[in-house]
Amino acid sequence: MHDGMISQLDDGTLYVRFNNELYELEAIRAAAFKFSGNYFVLMKPFDAHEVILILDPKPDCECNIENDLKCFCNETLDQQIRLDLEKRYGNMKELIVRQAFLPVEDGKMDIKCE
Repeated sequence: MHDGMISQLDDGTLYVRFNNELYELEAIRAAAFKFSGNYFVLMKPFDAHEVILILDPKPDCECNIENDLKCFCNETLDQQIRLDLEKRYGNMKELIVRQAFLPVEDGKMDIKCE
């Protein structure tokens, strides 16, 4: 399997290159952690614009590598979207949580936007 971004060696090890402009390291790292139960994971810089991720199946893993690779790509995208949403709406989330845990006095809630 090789399409320029993804390579698979005969021993089953997967190499995936991610563009730093599309995916933050935090998103790749979070996705990699979710796969660390079945794979040994190594991340390292490829060049100034890309990070390479190496997924090596653990000996006792009964992995479906092709399916896992697709799931890994989806998980990385999901993690990046979470980061983007946190940047965009993080303040709003904090306001909602803070208001949700404020004591209600006399049946009134005083909601203030900052």
